[in-house]
Amino acid sequence: MPLVELPNDSFETNTTGWASNGAGVTIERVADGTAPDGSFSLKVNVGGGGWEGIGGVRSNSVDVAAGGTHSYELMAKVPIGRTIFPAISERNSGDSQLAFKENVVGIAGTGEWMKVGHEATFGGSGVKLRAFLRVDGAGAAAFWVDSVAEGGIVVPRRLLLLGVGR
Repeated sequence: MPLVELPNDSFETNTTGWASNGAGVTIERVADGTAPDGSFSLKVNVGGGGWEGIGGVRSNSVDVAAGGTHSYELMAKVPIGRTIFPAISERNSGDSQLAFKENVVGIAGTGEWMKVGHEATFGGSGVKLRAFLRVDGAGAAAFWVDSVAEGGIVVPRRLLLLGVGR
């Protein structure tokens, strides 16, 4: 299947291509001896307020084929007691959101790096995709994002979006 690369997912240099999502949410590149790819990861500091009472991070938009089924996988480290919800924003050529598609059932945090992702089928006008990750739970917390794993093998410096039905 064709692969589409999201921007700067290894965070070895900076956080370009990613943005915080929600009130009180900040992101920062941090040295991380446990990072799956390299020496740095993206730390997402959730202030306890924010997007629907939680907080998260999103990628910049990337081009995809209209009408296809698209998915992404990445590595995330989420604290025990928190749940992560991967999502996709389907966007038009002007980069306006057409639909927001989120996992209904979240993935419980383990405190360890784990593979997370989401899949969505786009309509004929959906030609851009944004990857979103948010965590639930009350109060301040942090979670981390880094490189992508495919079949349990870390694929350095790539976030995989698998385009089906192109």
